[in-house]
Amino acid sequence: MFTVIERVYERGSDVSAIVPEKLAGDWTDDDGQILADQLGETSNAPKPPADVPAVQPVEVPPKTGRLITGTIQLEPGWEPVLLLPADPNRLTVVIQDNDVLSNFAWVAGDPQDLRFSRTAFVVVTDSPLTLAGYTGPLYAIAAPPPEGEEGLPANISYVAVTA
Repeated sequence: MFTVIERVYERGSDVSAIVPEKLAGDWTDDDGQILADQLGETSNAPKPPADVPAVQPVEVPPKTGRLITGTIQLEPGWEPVLLLPADPNRLTVVIQDNDVLSNFAWVAGDPQDLRFSRTAFVVVTDSPLTLAGYTGPLYAIAAPPPEGEEGLPANISYVAVTA
């Protein structure tokens, strides 16, 4: 099987006379050069605007506050329960124990602090715990019963105000 060039040599023709056959496309397409000329870097900088309008200060609307509430029954022996995650916009947290005086709940900012009563805060029935400005997480457990006694659940309610 001979190629086109070999056939031309067989006939004694000049190879420079061979012109490739146009199969598709526009062989005179100069789009590439035109685009290069249009998108090329210019040597002159853009002119500054003649008159710059004054920028009016934008009033920032106040943030909408949220009220996050909940009530939970904490069973003795449970692992620490996350009542509220950390929130940088939190303003106040109020926690109230809803049970009789024999049931207590412990709260802390770290679940590891709930292992011992000396590192946790005991929420009692007669006065709510108010934490103004506290933005960290809040964990709670039912206080463990005295040794040899059966533990009772602790019911607590909480409310958090955020900005």
